[in-house]
Amino acid sequence: MVYFGFTHCPDICPEEMEKMSAAVNVISGQKDMPDIPIYFITCDPARDTPDVMKRYNEEISSRIIGLTGPEDKVLDACKQYRVYFSNGPKDRDGDYIVDHSVITYLMDPQGKCQAFYSRDSTVESVARDIRQKITSWVPQS
Repeated sequence: MVYFGFTHCPDICPEEMEKMSAAVNVISGQKDMPDIPIYFITCDPARDTPDVMKRYNEEISSRIIGLTGPEDKVLDACKQYRVYFSNGPKDRDGDYIVDHSVITYLMDPQGKCQAFYSRDSTVESVARDIRQKITSWVPQS
């Protein structure tokens, strides 16, 4: 699973990460289901250093792997996933909000997008969909 966001997000990003973590937790205890990583890729590399990403993700779920890097590499990743984002105006403290797409992508083992989940998706619907998709990828024992 892949999600683009930023650690200074006050509400949507943590809610989406918690929802996706909960969906993966539902699946992880089921027979024949592989471990499903959740990648949280920043669209705010100026503030989201590796340490910031690590602390943020540890607060939500140990399943989340935070990715950041040089701005040009982050921009390339955003373009490849067609992620929209735009930094808002800075306040007097220099803080800002990043407006961005709110989509979580389900990638297959070959790295192809097989589904995406919007903010309206529920834990139950995401878990059910992921299980159905994975069942078609993984030989059942």
